[in-house]
Amino acid sequence: MKRLFLFILLIMITTPIPGCTLITGEETYELDEILIDTDFERMLGYVPYSFLEENEVWFINFGKAKEMYKIEDITSIEDAKNLPEERLEAVRNALTETGGTIPIWRSRELSPVIGFDGMANDRIIMIGVVPPKIFSILEGDFDEELITDLLTQMVLAAMNRLAVLDDMIIVSPATEYVTGIFDAMAGDIPSITDNDACLALADSLGDVFAAVMTTPEMTVFAFPQAEEEIRFDFTIPEDWGLLHRYEMSALGYRAEGEKRFLVIALYYANEEDARADGAEIVKRMGDYILGTYHERMENIPFTEQYQPGEPVVQQYLEGFVLSIECELIPEGRLGAAFHMGGMGVPRDMLFLIPDPSIYVGKSQEQEIIVR
Repeated sequence: MKRLFLFILLIMITTPIPGCTLITGEETYELDEILIDTDFERMLGYVPYSFLEENEVWFINFGKAKEMYKIEDITSIEDAKNLPEERLEAVRNALTETGGTIPIWRSRELSPVIGFDGMANDRIIMIGVVPPKIFSILEGDFDEELITDLLTQMVLAAMNRLAVLDDMIIVSPATEYVTGIFDAMAGDIPSITDNDACLALADSLGDVFAAVMTTPEMTVFAFPQAEEEIRFDFTIPEDWGLLHRYEMSALGYRAEGEKRFLVIALYYANEEDARADGAEIVKRMGDYILGTYHERMENIPFTEQYQPGEPVVQQYLEGFVLSIECELIPEGRLGAAFHMGGMGVPRDMLFLIPDPSIYVGKSQEQEIIVR
């Protein structure tokens, strides 16, 4: 019989952080404070910072997509059955906007066993990418009594520990992950938003459909030890230089009206490094070919899927965030979440690696200028 935790917590969700400067070109804008005013920032406050040191952290805001496509009343896969085609298409669009990382326990087959499925959650923070080492925090309108009754029986290894709170569920394979989340919520240990770099990156992404935060070692793949197994069939141009080392990275997928953006954000200690890398990354984007890490994937120039914007450097306290907004070309919109990676799939963003030669074919000889 698996242990079941029942708690109701009240969380403060707005924390001001003073001292932020926006630098674009020669102009500087002083910002008085940073507010935790997006769901992504707020939910990062539930996660211990120590978790990020070993795992990347994913965020999905399905509730935002449901609101945009006016399907808030669809709270289960069963609800979506027998819908007229117009509403069914809206459901598909909402799922497409937030696709890329779907835990196995969100399936229709498991909903009678666990009391909810993937359509029930409005927001999810997921730590880790490969079962059974995935654990999650979900927010939504859940039937706590039904879930409690069902999950007093045996469940999957990835759900060995489950806490049902007020409109929140924590799913974990081990007790220490659940207790760590409770400690972060209570302020007893540092959360991800207690780290200046992480909070700055989350703030720079804005109100996203989906996001991932990770370390430089996991920018392409969530397991650094697997780098010898990942090879991109891509010829690095001779004029690519090395990037400077950034401290943390984040990717976000955001909507502005009918437009969609892949947002890349990197955190630096040095402003000059951030500015130099912004120009280098945009140059790399112009040369980059998507889909070369797998022989069965279609190879498409990055600029046929995305239109890179100008790099922007923004100062947060003692550090600097380099952000680049890449607008999705409508014909290529479907690929955004996939290129961000997840569930063990490499991120197709070799251009963000300081020295990309470590991920290309072993037979290729490269000469790259070392800064």
